[in-house]
Amino acid sequence: MEKIAQDSAVQMFNMCAYFAPEKIPVDIFVQETKALPNKLRVDIIDNLKRNEILQDLTRYSLLQYGKDENLQSSEKRILYMHRLLQEVVQKHHAGNTEWLKYCLYAIYDCYEKE
Repeated sequence: MEKIAQDSAVQMFNMCAYFAPEKIPVDIFVQETKALPNKLRVDIIDNLKRNEILQDLTRYSLLQYGKDENLQSSEKRILYMHRLLQEVVQKHHAGNTEWLKYCLYAIYDCYEKE
């Protein structure tokens, strides 16, 4: 994790550790910005910065991404995080629920719109 250059990429990485490991929609970060940490909230809405975040995270194989054309949004990219890596990150944050809270708020905000 020390090689991740951007604070917003570290924040996204930490949040991904608490989502299901497969098919994490990038759009949940884009649409639910009020539920995100400050730096990620600012950077994720800018397409160029969003691409830099994803590039930073995939450069070291921390995350992989693909596309899901069935998504109902303009952002079709989805993320994958290895389950073992998720376990390591969660153990690293033992007792700290900050990242889990960000994820739960984002999911809640997403479903409250429907």
